[in-house]
Formats: sequence, C-alpha cells, structure tokens
Amino acid sequence: MAEIARTLDVSSRAAQNWINAYKAGGFKALTAKKRGYPEGMNRRLTAEQERKLQKQIADEHPDQLKL
Repeated sequence: MAEIARTLDVSSRAAQNWINAYKAGGFKALTAKKRGYPEGMNRRLTAEQERKLQKQIADEHPDQLKL
C-alpha cells in the first residue's frame, strides 16, 4: 500500500480509501464528488442585488466604477 501511495503521491490512507471505494462500488465510486458549500449558501446579496451588480459591472468601464 505504501508503495502505491508513494507512486501516486498521496497518503496511504487516501490510497486505502480509494481501494475500499472501488471494492464497494466500482469505478463509479471513484468519480469526483461535489465539494464545499451548496451554491448560494451564506449569500450577502439578494438575487435582485446580484443581478443589478452584474449588469453594472458588465455595462460600465472599470474607470467609471472607480475600481
């Protein structure tokens, strides 16, 4: 296991996790899973505020926005 992990430049635990996932579910179990917070979680702007801001940024030259 250690040799496989070194070859792949990962920890032995990560290599073991991959082997266990493969044994449990085949190649499908090895596909990348979505990580992080769900999209939209902890937003500070409402959808309307975000739309207006995106439009303003797209429609204006940076110098006009004082960026």
